[in-house]
Amino acid sequence: MVRNKSAVYIATNQGPVRIMRITEAPELKLSVALVTLLRKKSSISDGYHDFVCLDTGLIAHHTLVDRYELQLEKDIEQPRGWQLGVFIGHQLFHQQNLATNDTEGNREKYGSLILAAGDVDKDRSVRPVKDIACKLRSAGPLILEAQKNGMPVTFYLPRQDVGAEDEEAIRSMQERYPNLHIASMERVDFGTPLPHLTAARPEQTTSALRRSRPEASASQTRNRRVFWWSAAITLPYAAMAIFALGEGDSPAPSERHGLNTQIYVSP
Repeated sequence: MVRNKSAVYIATNQGPVRIMRITEAPELKLSVALVTLLRKKSSISDGYHDFVCLDTGLIAHHTLVDRYELQLEKDIEQPRGWQLGVFIGHQLFHQQNLATNDTEGNREKYGSLILAAGDVDKDRSVRPVKDIACKLRSAGPLILEAQKNGMPVTFYLPRQDVGAEDEEAIRSMQERYPNLHIASMERVDFGTPLPHLTAARPEQTTSALRRSRPEASASQTRNRRVFWWSAAITLPYAAMAIFALGEGDSPAPSERHGLNTQIYVSP
């Protein structure tokens, strides 16, 4: 089970914030997000309740549970960008694959690490976020520590155009940290479990492939560049990734299928 457990971090401009624990809490009047060490409400607590509850949110529609307690390592003050990480955390919690941690020193072992940034609408679409370069760089020490421990890290981001600074940050971070995989997401699907992630095999990774944006006009297409970064993600189903790898060498039956993901890059 350790291999299937994942620690989940919400990527913020101030640094990654770990989801320490998620519990069902039917005794509460409202779902609540707490800062574990301080035992106080997080700044996102009201927004978290709205994101979870049956009336305005998303999670309860899938789990039929509309009261949760979310424990965070640190407070999150930014109003946007935390929902994708929380969504993934709830998926893994109900899959029994969320690695937990608490103030008493009870730390579950895990085999992979997940970072995520993005807003999730009620229709399950993932909206773009700003400051990708800042979020990546602030997560550098965490990714480095995981690399020293031989642990894969997957950074989930919305499928979106990114500027030159973000493009350079993605390229630089992937060159520096071979354990880092970037995965872009357009929609989420609670019914398709997010599985344990493993390190990419070299033959499953492509880089800097040129591709035009489908929605661009012919003139725009000639002037745009689109770079792909691929992450090998073990998925029993294809809901969490955007593009599957083209037909090539098939993995051994004991291995999961690797999938390609992409991020659009504006010139």
